[in-house]
Amino acid sequence: MQGHQRRSGHRGVRWPLLVAATGLLVAIGALLAIVSLFRAGEIPGRGAWRPFFFITIASLAFALLLKPLGLVLTLFATTVLARFAAGGIRPVPLLLLCLVLIAAVVGIFVFALRIVIPLWPAGF
Repeated sequence: MQGHQRRSGHRGVRWPLLVAATGLLVAIGALLAIVSLFRAGEIPGRGAWRPFFFITIASLAFALLLKPLGLVLTLFATTVLARFAAGGIRPVPLLLLCLVLIAAVVGIFVFALRIVIPLWPAGF
């Protein structure tokens, strides 16, 4: 399908507008981070960085693992990584959380919205 300057991308989404909006959000986030470094106040404790680290890693893992592992295994891995943010992990509630989230996400995005996402790895 050939694009048009006014209607570029999939279903009328304007790619340059999305890139500009994303760049603006990144710039605002960077500005807020820099400003917060120079404000007087309480210094974050040692454990305060744990949620930031694990949620960031889980988000990156989702982006990098979706295509090679499929939706189900990627959701399982990212849920486990995100759960490490709080500490004190109990295996049975974590497994139940993974199962509920996988069922909800697959039900909503694959079956209800009919978005084509591979559920399992290609050779599975």
